[in-house]
Amino acid sequence: MATFIACLGQALSPDGSVPVTLANRAAVAAELHHRTGARIILSGADVSRVGSSEAQVMKAILTSAPHSVDARALLLDELACNTIENVRNTLAIIRREAPSVAAGDIKMYLVTSDFHCPRSEFIFRTVFESEGAGEVEIESCPAFSALKDDISDDPKKEMLTDFKLHKIMKDINEWGIFMRLCHENALMVNKMQSWLREYGVEKQNPKHFDRALKQLAELVEQARRGDYGKTTPLASQQDWVPLTLANRTAHAAQLHKTLGAPIILSGADVSRVGITEAQAMKKILSAAPHGVAKEALLLDESAKNTIENARNTLSIIRKHAPGLATKDIKMYLVTSDFHCPRSEFIFRNVFESEGAGDLMIEASAAFSGLPDDISKFPEQEMLTGFNFQRMKDINDWGIFRRLCHEHALMTNLMGLELREYGVEQQNPQHFDNATNQILDLIEKARRMEVAHL
Repeated sequence: MATFIACLGQALSPDGSVPVTLANRAAVAAELHHRTGARIILSGADVSRVGSSEAQVMKAILTSAPHSVDARALLLDELACNTIENVRNTLAIIRREAPSVAAGDIKMYLVTSDFHCPRSEFIFRTVFESEGAGEVEIESCPAFSALKDDISDDPKKEMLTDFKLHKIMKDINEWGIFMRLCHENALMVNKMQSWLREYGVEKQNPKHFDRALKQLAELVEQARRGDYGKTTPLASQQDWVPLTLANRTAHAAQLHKTLGAPIILSGADVSRVGITEAQAMKKILSAAPHGVAKEALLLDESAKNTIENARNTLSIIRKHAPGLATKDIKMYLVTSDFHCPRSEFIFRNVFESEGAGDLMIEASAAFSGLPDDISKFPEQEMLTGFNFQRMKDINDWGIFRRLCHEHALMTNLMGLELREYGVEQQNPQHFDNATNQILDLIEKARRMEVAHL
């Protein structure tokens, strides 16, 4: 048996920056790799002509924090200029790396954006069948694209059906979810079958074609209803969420899909916008592309800070696993890369103070996608006080500012706050681990070794 992860590229922005869609694909591929141990095929040429291939950009993201994938686990295709070439080159790599394994004994996880998944799976299945690899097991793993909502305010808007729509905006990465889905549908209806024939793929299973069209139609209808996850700051409009929170939920969804474990969603309405963070995450997780069953979601809507996150989470665990000893329980702690060290410090101290110190905690950092605000001035001193918090929206901060904030909280406030919650005994080893991890992330950010948008 051989297992591979195929992660498809996305055109870079004209200035060479990484679109959120590509960063999120890489994040899903990293999570799959850490769970399965499978190697990752990164496929994509320098389509935007910015001097670096999409495959190389994904490699840079994956080998950096928080993913830290060993470069030896990455197999690069830097020649594919479209999805058909992604497929052909991916199959060639699979055959090269597993020459003696029968197609029926190979599994491939297909990672691409939610809007791109139906058409990609159609092409993969069709091309694989045409090249005698139809028995390869393909499992689609859609990455949350975080595209803006450009339809729910006008849900009766007609679909764009031709190719003039690509001229409306200069950069495809600026399109909203409705425009991208229209583009995918137009490619399927107007071009895909003839395009495959140009590549010598004459036999095309109509079931794959119909399935892709049906999936696209379902995604369009979900977008019309406003059921597609939106990503703008939670404080600016009711039930919209920042990219950091959307990426945490996407990370949790992938863990749930892999493990089958229920997800505890913890967060009150801290921003006072009329919806709790837990409810906002529930809405994202139960909608496309994640589709997590609502019965698998356990909500805590009262936690106003990370200490309360930890306490309430432990209460929920004890409620839902009353007969289990804590040493027989494992919990994956999902939060953003910059927040992970302090969160793990708090969870371990709170759990130990409440007699659950032997509960196994595995921190699982979600890619935050925060902008780079340090690498151009790497000698910039760390901010150590709290005056820098006065920026209007914390979701506008860059990675350096957020890490400085985390470090300041750890060194100036965290021990005192825990004592105010009755946590008197605090393991200094947990404190040292957290502060060292934050300092490591800061140094990586200075060297541009933390993945940014």
